[in-house]
Amino acid sequence: MTSTIAINKTLPFLFTGAKEPSFTFLFRIHSGSEKQLHDVGHIRGRCHEIFNELESQGSDVEALRKKTDALIEKIDLHSGAKSIGLFVSGENAQCETFFIHMPERFYFGDYFSGLEACYATAESTPYALFVLEPQSLKVFKGQADHLELMPESDAVSHLQKIFKDRQPAHHDKDGKTHRAHDSKWQKNFVDALAAVCAGVPAMVAGLELTGLTERELRDAGVEVLATRNEVCQSTGTDALVQVAEDLLKEFHSTHAAKLLDQCRTAIGAQKLVSIPQDMLACAQEGRAEMLLLEAPAWDVSGKMELTEIHETIRHTLENGGRVEFVPTGSLTEWNGAVVVLRY
Repeated sequence: MTSTIAINKTLPFLFTGAKEPSFTFLFRIHSGSEKQLHDVGHIRGRCHEIFNELESQGSDVEALRKKTDALIEKIDLHSGAKSIGLFVSGENAQCETFFIHMPERFYFGDYFSGLEACYATAESTPYALFVLEPQSLKVFKGQADHLELMPESDAVSHLQKIFKDRQPAHHDKDGKTHRAHDSKWQKNFVDALAAVCAGVPAMVAGLELTGLTERELRDAGVEVLATRNEVCQSTGTDALVQVAEDLLKEFHSTHAAKLLDQCRTAIGAQKLVSIPQDMLACAQEGRAEMLLLEAPAWDVSGKMELTEIHETIRHTLENGGRVEFVPTGSLTEWNGAVVVLRY
């Protein structure tokens, strides 16, 4: 869901060179104060175990230990995030929060692991969810399946007022529409919705209440991830989360199909590489336009090794390429990874 530009701006440390060893720590966090206090203690203890092990082998990691402790003290346990990543080296000290569950993992090497961070950042991209009902319109801020009611603002109030003032399309006795929604009202509604989004992608449930189509929203400049015409039958917390999950699933399916079409087009132009060594070489040369990977498997935890894929991710981003993910099983014919070349 996120662009390479966004990743390069928010996670530039993933592809910058490291003069000293780099540590990547990934942990799952929980809701509830008691569990969160346990999380903080566990995170600190686990990181110290790793540093102690390296010290016993003669490595001087005291400065890195202090950097890590400082990051842990600043972890935001109230954001609704489900996982965190600690990225610590001689040059960097970064804590990132993610809104998906990830396993506890640890990497130690010459650079940070970008695999989990790129995937989790994409999955945690903010969006606006608009839930339209006959008598009301609610707007939520979302990241993955985490939803919060969007704070009141002039833009939100204006959109809700326009929606409330709409004139529903009239119907004949047989239920068929014989007069469309007012086109001026529709334009005002789309403009107001775009103002609320303010550059954030949107998902809309209950679109049929406006008489608009998804294409019309896109044509008006709204970045739409997915829409559903049907009105929600329930707006309880669980129902809303399910709506968000269903719309995100639809978006991922549509997006994956487009990415796979790009791969098939690249085959005809002889711009597709799937051998690991060749993918890495092309990324190092700056020829990788897109590195396409299957969604990471979370069945392995503990100490992990940096691989050619991790290095390919780093060089792809470093040279302005993008890293995209598709559902597991989508790239079976290419063993789970493929690079589309610029030239």
